[in-house]
Amino acid sequence: MDTTLIQSNFGNGSGNPCANGGANAENTVATVADLSGGGGGIVGGPKEVITNNPRSPGDAIATGNNATAVGQGSVADRDNSVSMGVVGGERQVTNLAAGAAGTDAVNVAQLNSANANTLNQANNYTDAKTANVVQYDVDASGNRTNSVTLAGGSSGPVTIHNVATGIADTDAVNVAQLNTATANTLNEANSYTDSKTKYFKANSTLANAQASGAESVAIGGNAVASAPQTVAIGSNSAATGDNAIAIGYGAQATGSVAVGTLASAGQGGTAVGDNTSAVGENTLAAGTGATANVARGVALGNNASVTVNDSVALGANAVASRGAAKYFDPVTGLARTSAGEVSIGAAGAERQITSVADGHKATDAVNLRQLQAMGANAQTYVDNRVAVNNTGNLPAPVAPGSNSVALGPGSVADRPNSVSVGSAGNARQITNVAAGTAPTDAANVGQLNALSDRTQRMVGAVGAMGAAMAAMQPNARAEGPLSISVGAGTNGGIAALAAGINYYASNRVLLNLKASTAIGAGLSASQTVSVGVGATFGF
Repeated sequence: MDTTLIQSNFGNGSGNPCANGGANAENTVATVADLSGGGGGIVGGPKEVITNNPRSPGDAIATGNNATAVGQGSVADRDNSVSMGVVGGERQVTNLAAGAAGTDAVNVAQLNSANANTLNQANNYTDAKTANVVQYDVDASGNRTNSVTLAGGSSGPVTIHNVATGIADTDAVNVAQLNTATANTLNEANSYTDSKTKYFKANSTLANAQASGAESVAIGGNAVASAPQTVAIGSNSAATGDNAIAIGYGAQATGSVAVGTLASAGQGGTAVGDNTSAVGENTLAAGTGATANVARGVALGNNASVTVNDSVALGANAVASRGAAKYFDPVTGLARTSAGEVSIGAAGAERQITSVADGHKATDAVNLRQLQAMGANAQTYVDNRVAVNNTGNLPAPVAPGSNSVALGPGSVADRPNSVSVGSAGNARQITNVAAGTAPTDAANVGQLNALSDRTQRMVGAVGAMGAAMAAMQPNARAEGPLSISVGAGTNGGIAALAAGINYYASNRVLLNLKASTAIGAGLSASQTVSVGVGATFGF
């Protein structure tokens, strides 16, 4: 067996047990065979056997200056070192006596004793000296956390002195750095406030503003914006209902817009002005004290008021309280109802509407010029149906009688249900009157004259027939009981004939039948024929 077990490298060859000498010379000093002899080599005693056999695999190698490698495959590559193995192939040194000098190797017994002494001293030092040492906090399981609590043996805060200026982002900062940063922040804030927000200030002791609705804004003491997309600006303002806007002290808007001190608006309404109210549905009130508390009302002007639906009050103190009204449409002949009322004033405080353009459509307003053109102040007005010529400058007609009509200048209709075309001492004719046909129609002079003529002729016929009747009275008694009499008469140019039969029922009773007719009266037979029956009794 010829394996090198110990190799030493002693440098310069001075005192080197190897005979080859020279710096860094490698010397093989022993083999297993060499060291196995009794008392020979390093293992057996002072005997040294040196060989210059070539290096074989597993040989000990000492490449460091003044280094020694002991054991097969050991490597001593550091200067002034002794190696018992190689990296990954370390060996124990056993049966090592306790070291005595400061440079002696120590065994495990010495090491354990030293460790025990060190731990005892450390524990004693910790108990007596480290009560105030800063340590990491631990969790319930005793694991160290990433926090440190400074207690100092009491529950109060602890001051850390002599803190260096922090540099990295995670370094602690000292008070000087904090004061500098605070001063810089205040200077920048003051500079920004002075230049950017000098017109925005707030001073209130009321409750905090509340903007609980989605995308809402509340500004001012106790301002409340409680519905989505609402805005409340001003102390005690409130915007409720989607998209409401309330601006001004105490302004209240419910799904609407209210702008002004104590302005209030209901659903869909708009109120603009101090103490303005538009709480009716879809109403508008603008002007200090304006009110439109009905559906779809509009009040424009200070203290303007609308109290009926769908009506409008325009101007300061205007009042719209009448509302929709029924009326007769002369064009269609039908009864209608207006949509509402428009008022531009109030009782005793009426207003003119000026600068009105000429109306063109049937529902357009007309101006005074158009009205004057109709003949309100004209001497003669003609519309192809009526002609009035006030040549005498008579006063306007009057009709004080109930349900009466006065036609023409100066006419007076002072009796109920009458039509007057003149006045006492100023009578007028009504000409070109058609003949009346109904019992209540007016009759013209032609009808009156015809009636008079017929009346005269009838009177003449009656007279003639009376004369004829009188002429045929029986004057002679026939031998028998029966006699016939004939008579004729005339009156006013009208002739008449009469005939009769007489019958003597006895010497004391006479019965007769008579008839007469007028001739030339121009009347019908029913108007000119008369028949009579008579009886005469003698006593």
